[in-house]
Amino acid sequence: MVRGRDGGLLGGPSAVDMRRRYAALGATPPSAYPADHVALLLEYASVLLEHGEREAYAAFVADHLDWLPAFRAQVDRAAADAAFYRWAVALVDDVVAAVRDRLDIPHPDAATTETMVDRLSGGRDR
Repeated sequence: MVRGRDGGLLGGPSAVDMRRRYAALGATPPSAYPADHVALLLEYASVLLEHGEREAYAAFVADHLDWLPAFRAQVDRAAADAAFYRWAVALVDDVVAAVRDRLDIPHPDAATTETMVDRLSGGRDR
């Protein structure tokens, strides 16, 4: 999955950053998941909010969850018969979009999202 402003993949630079963030909290991500798995990203975001770190939370959403629209597009294309997964991804994407609206965090632009989708599909969907 493409993610992050640098276009890194799941388990790439974003995972390195997340391991550093967890270490700073004295925590270790579960070995069953990559450090930048969406569940762990959302959990980390919740920790920021619980500690009143609203600016850090907004920056985290902007930097680490910008790939969600591309993921949603890819799931919609790849999982046409898997309604639950399409719904679950759409729900997370919609919630993060609402957070962006509420906190005035810019949304990823359409060109960036399409670039991420193209990287995922190897250009096959065009």
